[in-house]
Amino acid sequence: MNQDVEVNNICRSLETFHIDNDNYKQYKLCKGKGKYCHVGDDCKLLKTTIYTKYVVNNIDLNCPYNLDWLSKHIRMSYYRDCQKMPTFKKKCKVVRYIERILRLMESRSFIFLTGSTITNLGDDSSDVDICWIIPGYGINNLSLPYDMNLNYINGKLHETKRFLLKFLNQMKVIEGISVIESKVPLLQIQFNEKWFNIEVDISINNLPGAMNSKLLHYYSGFDLRFSQLVLFFKNFCKASGYKDAHNNYLNSYSISLMVLHFLQVIVEPPILPNLQQVRPDIFSNYKLLWFPYFQNIILPPLKTNRMSLSELYVKFLQYFGKFDSKYYGISISKGCLLPRALFIKNNRNYPLFIEEPFEKENTARSLKLDRWIDIKRNMLEEVNCLFRKSKSV
Repeated sequence: MNQDVEVNNICRSLETFHIDNDNYKQYKLCKGKGKYCHVGDDCKLLKTTIYTKYVVNNIDLNCPYNLDWLSKHIRMSYYRDCQKMPTFKKKCKVVRYIERILRLMESRSFIFLTGSTITNLGDDSSDVDICWIIPGYGINNLSLPYDMNLNYINGKLHETKRFLLKFLNQMKVIEGISVIESKVPLLQIQFNEKWFNIEVDISINNLPGAMNSKLLHYYSGFDLRFSQLVLFFKNFCKASGYKDAHNNYLNSYSISLMVLHFLQVIVEPPILPNLQQVRPDIFSNYKLLWFPYFQNIILPPLKTNRMSLSELYVKFLQYFGKFDSKYYGISISKGCLLPRALFIKNNRNYPLFIEEPFEKENTARSLKLDRWIDIKRNMLEEVNCLFRKSKSV
């Protein structure tokens, strides 16, 4: 069977994971009762756009001070910390060599570059994420029963570890190598200075991860303020210890989606479009895998939003600092807020629900309630700190 056809058949099951209107539990807003009932009751259908605006209008977002100094600081921080082109080229050099070795193991396999290296939402020291596609090997977490799939993938990664060591030990470029057996198993390789001290994480057939990376890649290319705000907020979270999923705080992906949601839904007029809605031919399902990076895409025009970086950042902190995550969840594919009860994979134990664009899982599953309360409090304290500093500037 032709390689593209075989991989295409593997990817086809992802179609069922695309979020369509029919996949949401159907609820209606009861007249005068302010609560939601199942379809069939005598009440008015919930309109997601109107509902989102209603929720947002009840959150006070204001920026009464001149914060030009903060805009300048955000821009300077971005250009200081963002991934530089020489770093990107070094990473690509390492990736190409690894791909050649992997294809000695699986001749019909190929790789996707994923994560912050390709989304432009990471700093210059971010690691390299590789999705290794092996035709016929099952889609990670999708095509096989969960336990069987994990055993399948973990076994292959241990085999790959031994195979890579035969080549890389001779070159004396490895600092460390290990298999991380998690929900998405990884082969983690730390290279030494000969290979630029780069860390590489290899997953197998993690196609949703590849699709999410490509989606964020195109969002980051639409308006530079998205990348600037993501990187600045990541630095804030790092400094506060909040960018640490292993200790039940936020992961990098959730941070990016929080900023995406804010720029796409909360600000008026929107700074980012909803790519899955305006270009479903590219971004709505597994076909996105075959769409190349760095392409110019024709999109419907958006009204110009000239809000400064400082105003956007302050209102972002205010919005999530006051966000009632007990009752509301974030849908990226829908581009709206929805009651938590409407999400199929909602779990009341999640303090924050950010729906992943393709699989419908919560991207903030690792976050614990006490950690989220701490993050929200610190975000509002940061706003007050910025306002006090503005008075003295």
